[in-house]
Amino acid sequence: MVLPTPLVVHRWVDRSPTLGHLGRLKYGRPAAYIACSRAVALVLESLGLGPVHVVYGGTDLPAEGVAADAPDVLALGANVHHKGHDVLVLAARMLRAGGWPGVDVGVAGPGPVHGAPVRSLGQREDVGPLLRGCSVFVQPSRSEGLGMAVVEAMMLGRPVVASAVGGIVEVVEADGVLVPAGSPEALAEAILHARGLPRAQLDTAAVRVRAQFSTSAMVSGAMAVYDEVLRASG
Repeated sequence: MVLPTPLVVHRWVDRSPTLGHLGRLKYGRPAAYIACSRAVALVLESLGLGPVHVVYGGTDLPAEGVAADAPDVLALGANVHHKGHDVLVLAARMLRAGGWPGVDVGVAGPGPVHGAPVRSLGQREDVGPLLRGCSVFVQPSRSEGLGMAVVEAMMLGRPVVASAVGGIVEVVEADGVLVPAGSPEALAEAILHARGLPRAQLDTAAVRVRAQFSTSAMVSGAMAVYDEVLRASG
């Protein structure tokens, strides 16, 4: 008798999956689930799905170099509502009017960002050089399964300001500045504060994130779940 191949589902977003007909086929049959963060795992478990294993998403160290057009304050991501670029536009106006009048704020990603004084940098392949050239990295998301851009920024020792949502909290811990989602006032104040984060703290955070969120750690974690599932399936 040929046993059916066990199914393992990976989940990268912190929104509840749609459990319609196709959703039930995908999420009702797995032998296990792999969530990219504890926040995503909690969403799956709240629906009665399981067992859920947390294997953090991972990446490699971004490319070398410094982009000549890197802004002081950089955000990465498509211009979609949940990325919160509209909140960054309002925060940038407050910075220009208050504590950092000469600040240059830019967003790299598909789709234009509407609203002065934020520069739309467009879709870029030189993420590493952009990150190395900025003074502060910002992730103003309204929701985020993990926040791989935050991971990359912290790997390079950049000061990070991010919304306290989803898996971002697990990446940043106490090594950046977390703010409530949707608050331009808090975002602007946090950006000013982040400029003064101690270099030693940022370097220590970089070591932690490079180990915890590496590609090799992600692959080995997933392989361990696969092995466990295969053993259980006989």
